[in-house]
Amino acid sequence: MRGIGNDSVAGDRGSAASMVARYEALIHVSEALRAYHDRDTLFRSLARELRPVVQFSFLGLALYDEQTHAVEPYVLEATGEPVPPPELSAEEQLTYWVVQHQTPLLIPIVENETRFSQEMTYLRCQGIVSTCSLPLTTPRRRVGMLLAGSREPHVYDAKDVAFLSLVANQVALAIENAESYEALQHSLALERDRMRNVEASDELLRAPRNRARCSAGFSADLADRSDGAPPRPPDLDVSRSAGRGRRSSRLR
Repeated sequence: MRGIGNDSVAGDRGSAASMVARYEALIHVSEALRAYHDRDTLFRSLARELRPVVQFSFLGLALYDEQTHAVEPYVLEATGEPVPPPELSAEEQLTYWVVQHQTPLLIPIVENETRFSQEMTYLRCQGIVSTCSLPLTTPRRRVGMLLAGSREPHVYDAKDVAFLSLVANQVALAIENAESYEALQHSLALERDRMRNVEASDELLRAPRNRARCSAGFSADLADRSDGAPPRPPDLDVSRSAGRGRRSSRLR
């Protein structure tokens, strides 16, 4: 009995150490994801960043527009040549179901799944046997869905879902941050363009006024000359001239 107990304790310690290592890896992934300010670069790097914490042969992501209910799918990594997902209405898609229910969906054997028939056919063509789909949600909005697929059956279980939900939360925040950063940069660029246009408009408005002042001065000078009056001498500083006269008289 002691031997069985020791094996059990050793197994628990090994499992605990493995879980600690997994959560440490999640922290590193979270830090790495925050460094991406461009959404396209984030998507290109997401499979590489998630591999230390997620087991997958296929990784897909779909963005959801809450205003139009449109779904924009992305294949981040596939087992073979990446093939675009089928074009379906939002209500027919797995993404729509996951986003609306806001709950993970495990499909232990894709071939046995009777819902989402076209998407299941697509996954089978990609060699995927089991999947785990997770909602991507932030405190502000529903972002979309993350799907991990494996070439083996029954790969994902309830324990995986609890951990992968944390991964999905980090991915959702990274996507939202990247989109917010891009929107901010776009707003700043528009503001810079607006300021340049304002400055150019001011310059155009100042030019006629400057020309008008120059023309008025020139016309006055011509009028004086036409009247026979001599050109006006430049203004002199009377006080300084008088001072110089007094100093000259004292010298004499």
